[in-house]
Amino acid sequence: MKAYLMTGLMVLLGLSLPAGAAKSTSTAADIANIRVLVGKGRFEQARPIAEKAYRNNPADRQARFYYATLLTNAAAAESLYLQIAADTAAPDTMRAAVDNRLGQYYFVKSDFKRSARYYEKAYGMRNDIETRIAWAQSLSYADMDDAAIDLLEGSTSGTTIADKKAAFLLGSSYQKKKKCEKALPCFKRSIDGTDTCSWYAAALVGAYKCASAVNSILVAQDVKAILEKKYPRLIEGDLLAAAPPAKENFTEEDVVSQPKEKPAVDSIQKAPAVTDTQAKQADAGAPSFEQVEDPNTYTLQVGSFTNALNAKTLFNKLKPDLPYTKIIESVVKGVKYYRVRIGTFGSPQEAQAYADGEFRGRSISYKVVKE
Repeated sequence: MKAYLMTGLMVLLGLSLPAGAAKSTSTAADIANIRVLVGKGRFEQARPIAEKAYRNNPADRQARFYYATLLTNAAAAESLYLQIAADTAAPDTMRAAVDNRLGQYYFVKSDFKRSARYYEKAYGMRNDIETRIAWAQSLSYADMDDAAIDLLEGSTSGTTIADKKAAFLLGSSYQKKKKCEKALPCFKRSIDGTDTCSWYAAALVGAYKCASAVNSILVAQDVKAILEKKYPRLIEGDLLAAAPPAKENFTEEDVVSQPKEKPAVDSIQKAPAVTDTQAKQADAGAPSFEQVEDPNTYTLQVGSFTNALNAKTLFNKLKPDLPYTKIIESVVKGVKYYRVRIGTFGSPQEAQAYADGEFRGRSISYKVVKE
C-alpha cells in the first residue's frame, strides 16, 4: 500500500520513479493480481502475469515462486523450485511449499528416496499430517518400510480422514513385511467411514487378506461381505488370492491386470482431447470411446469402470470445465473397462504439472498413467 501511495504522490508532483522502485511496484501489483486470479481458480489467466512479473524482476522471490507454481513445464519449474529451496533467506512458509512440490515432482519421477528427503524438509517446517503421510508414502515406495512405520506409528489413532489414510499406509507397510497381526487393526481403522476415499478398496483387500492370514474368521467374513457388495469383481474367480499388496487407488482393474510396477503417482487422471465428432456424439448421449493409445505418451486417469453408463456420467460432469476429457475403452483378461481420462502429455512430469494447475481446488481423484 505504501508503494502505491508513493507512486501516486510522485506522479502528482511530476516526478518519475527510480527504475528499481518502478520495477518493484509493478511486480507487487502483478503478484496481488496473481493471488486474486489463483484464488478464483483462473490459472490460465494468472500464468502470463506470473511470467511477466518474473521476467521483469527475476530476483523477487514471490515472482519466482508464483511463476514456478503456474508453469506447465515441469523441468523449468523444478529449476526455479530448487533455487528457492536453496535460498536460506526465503520465508519458511515458501520453502516448505517448495519442498512439498519437489517431493511431489520426484515422486512422479519415481525417485522416491529424493522425494522422501524433500518431504522430510517440508515436514520440518510445516509439521502437518498431510506432509507426514506423503513423506511416509515415499519411504514405503522406496522400500524403506521400517522408516515409514516409525514415522506413522502414533499418527493413526485420530478420526480425521488424514488419520485414517495414515492408518492405511501403516497397514500396507506392515503387510509388505508380512506382519499381518499388526496390519489388520490398521486396515480396520482405515475403512471406518471412508468408503468414498481412494484407498478404501485397497484397505478392504488388505483387511481381508490379513484377517484370513491370522485366522480372524469373523472379520474376514465381514470384510468379504462388503467386498461382495461393492466390488464383486474382486471376489469372482478367487481374484483376491492373486491380488498384490494393498496400495492406494487400488481398483478392480488393478487386481485383474496384476500390474508388476508400482503406480507412478497418486492422483486424478485426465484424457486426450476429444474430436468434434466425439463431442457431437457425447452431446447426443452416445459414449465417446477410443481404443488406440500411444505407448509413448501419458495421461491423467480419473476413473475406470466396467459400466459404460458410470463412465459417461463422469465424462459429462468433467467435460464442460475440462474439454480434453474423453473415454478410452479397453479389455483386460476378457473384462471391458471404460477409462475416463484427461489430456495427452509427453512425460509424467508434464501430466502432474497440468494436474497441479487445473485440478487445484477441485475434488478430483487421479493418477498419471501411460496411454
